[in-house]
Amino acid sequence: MSDWINILLSAIAGFLLPYLIKFVIYLFKRFGKTKICGYWYLYLWWTDNGKTEFVEMDVVIKRGILINYKIVCKDDASNYKGEVWIEDNNLCINMNASDNIQKSSTYHRYDLSTLEKRNILYGFWLSFDGDNNVSCGGAFLSREKINENIDLIVKAHYKINKNIPLLVLKK
Repeated sequence: MSDWINILLSAIAGFLLPYLIKFVIYLFKRFGKTKICGYWYLYLWWTDNGKTEFVEMDVVIKRGILINYKIVCKDDASNYKGEVWIEDNNLCINMNASDNIQKSSTYHRYDLSTLEKRNILYGFWLSFDGDNNVSCGGAFLSREKINENIDLIVKAHYKINKNIPLLVLKK
């Protein structure tokens, strides 16, 4: 009988060993903050009911367990949750709506090179807008609330040509 108990305990220990290693790695990662962890403000433009709106959302980026980073993004109307990763000096975000009002996902990509100069990241989002059309637009993440004129930010960092339906981030 004791042989069966030893076999069962060995099987359980063998099964749990990879999870124990991941848990120890998670504990080390959890206490190590990086330059992208913390509180952010997300600003973007989108269309709802045929009208363009400027949206501000509160964002929290934290270390994840099985993913590098996780994100929670909230405003008055919606909540998004998802994952964050770094690819080729770009911050990539994939989020899904976590409320019952909206069932949508959104993808964001930000240039990390501006983070060292200013605590602000410029980039784009791609998703469905409020009118359920596939859309993309300019977006930026900031550590502080933006009190400047938004039009000046757009002119300084986004190249917009009215004749071509393409948005390009200025270098």
